[in-house]
Amino acid sequence: MQELFIEILNLSSKELQDAKQIYKYTKEMSSHIEQEDMDALTHVIALRQKWMEQTEDTGIRVQEKLKELKSKYAHSLEEINDKKEVRDILENRRKRKEIYKSAYEVEQENQALLSKLLEKYKVRIMGIQQGKEAFLKYGKGNKAGQSIMINSLK
Repeated sequence: MQELFIEILNLSSKELQDAKQIYKYTKEMSSHIEQEDMDALTHVIALRQKWMEQTEDTGIRVQEKLKELKSKYAHSLEEINDKKEVRDILENRRKRKEIYKSAYEVEQENQALLSKLLEKYKVRIMGIQQGKEAFLKYGKGNKAGQSIMINSLK
């Protein structure tokens, strides 16, 4: 039973470290959004996604170990609260939830910043399209503006 507790504690600690990495990358995304550095933002999003997938895999392993613990010894960790490892596991769980809550709040801020940035790019793109339309309309009616080479090729 002690080995199982230690294994769950190690996995729980890994989940906590993964959550810290996810939070770090979520915060880093904010600065890249503000600087409008799309390449760096794309890179950080990929890194954060990697950590999220890793956390998901670790979470599955934790659930498997908890299921094993429940089938052999007790219905939940809370029932075995007298062991130091169990208290540490529960503390890791609590800290991880706090970190994810903070990451969620930062993610909400990031979404607001991204919406503003997308609107800014949308306005720029519309301006480019309007300029292109004006150029095409102006160019069709004005034969004198074309080069001599084009006229001679026709």
